[in-house]
Amino acid sequence: MSRNVKILTTGNHLKSRNFRNIETVIQELFDDAHEQIHLVTYVITDNTMWLIDMIEKSLRRGRFVKLIVNELNPSLKVTQKLFQLKKHYENFILVEFSKKYPGETIHAKTIVVDRRKAVIGSMNFTWGGMVGNHEIGVLIEGPEIEDLAYALDML
Repeated sequence: MSRNVKILTTGNHLKSRNFRNIETVIQELFDDAHEQIHLVTYVITDNTMWLIDMIEKSLRRGRFVKLIVNELNPSLKVTQKLFQLKKHYENFILVEFSKKYPGETIHAKTIVVDRRKAVIGSMNFTWGGMVGNHEIGVLIEGPEIEDLAYALDML
């Protein structure tokens, strides 16, 4: 069983040549995706339009993308853009968890690419989560990622 785990971080006090930046790794995963991308976050804000741009680029390349967000704020530009993508691309699934499962919350922060690589961490898709806060995550490659993708398929 081959498994590879790397530590990822954000924040000035966690910068080290041994740790990779979370945002950089996410960008690489999107660029390397061949089939599908699953994303889960508690919150997403306008400060992460770069992520929405990467989602749209992946959709144009024919990748299946599923984004699960606990709750979307309808007044945000990012929410409006996500709903536009949902209308335009049939290979995009947008799940607002709190509406699909009333009274329940999803607090996970995960990205799974092609059922073979995953980033799991403490970061939301916000400016703080990607830049301002000190966040820690892991990049995992291995057979367990298939099970993680299956769990996200169920949501």
